[in-house]
Amino acid sequence: MGASKPPVFNNTAISYLFGTRNDNKILLDVSITSENNDNKIYTNSLVSINDNNYKTVLDLLPTLNKNNQNNQNDKDVFGTLNKDDDNKTVSYRLGTLNDLDQIMYINSKSFYPDEIYDRNTWYMLLNDKTFFVALYDNQIVGYNICCHLPQYHPKEVFDFIYDKNIPKLIMIMSFAVSQNMRNKGIGHGLMQIMLDYFQQKAPIVIGLEARKSNKYAFNLYTKNGFTLHDIELHEYYKIKPENGLFMYKYLI
Repeated sequence: MGASKPPVFNNTAISYLFGTRNDNKILLDVSITSENNDNKIYTNSLVSINDNNYKTVLDLLPTLNKNNQNNQNDKDVFGTLNKDDDNKTVSYRLGTLNDLDQIMYINSKSFYPDEIYDRNTWYMLLNDKTFFVALYDNQIVGYNICCHLPQYHPKEVFDFIYDKNIPKLIMIMSFAVSQNMRNKGIGHGLMQIMLDYFQQKAPIVIGLEARKSNKYAFNLYTKNGFTLHDIELHEYYKIKPENGLFMYKYLI
């Protein structure tokens, strides 16, 4: 649906999030640190707990430790679409590094060569950032990779950040759905899950870059409240040369 050019960047610190959604599900991103500074890693990434007695991160530790001992293939999900003709649903979750091969395959089938990332770039993006996957019949059928990479922005985006006095811009680096699963609402589902997640960090701005000719992506982003910046990214894409569009959405 849309992709930025492959970034070149140094290691950056992992960011953590703890928050609640309206349905009392707990969102936990990658890691938390307890009072004795003992760092805990949870590859499950997201925990769903319908219990209002949980007030702090520390209250969650016993449950998280128990969940982390379970089969890591049984990921908690936090969204579904309507069932299809085979009575199957599409579910969504935060991604893990175990998803890399399937994400790379979808990426390779969705974009031109200058928009396809190599394994090292993917590893850096997935290891240090926040991303979301859609699953159907236990297979990944879509992904949405989000990053904060201020050192990588093209000049037009730097100017936008300066002019609008944006404190932090989260970029959608790559966003795609498997060819055989398109036009089923999965792109919209991935977008809604991402926006819901980052709403917990508001105020924040979400941005993206896409080919000017990518009408499907433009329509999807517009329907989800993104605004088109009035300055195009000149000759941003080199293979099949084309200007890029920059779109953004405020979360407050």
